[in-house]
Amino acid sequence: MSADRANAARRVLVEQGLTDTRVERVVGRAATEPLLPQTPDAAGNRRLTIMLLRGTGSH
Repeated sequence: MSADRANAARRVLVEQGLTDTRVERVVGRAATEPLLPQTPDAAGNRRLTIMLLRGTGSH
């Protein structure tokens, strides 16, 4: 599920004009790195982090 959520975010960014080549990786980690490990089904574990880097490439 977390990988699906991450890929959905990537699709939205690309649909909004982000060049697909600017996406370095998409990773789902909720199953392996839950924010709230005591309650794996908690909404707080369904989170998304988007890291944008500026001036790091030739784009």
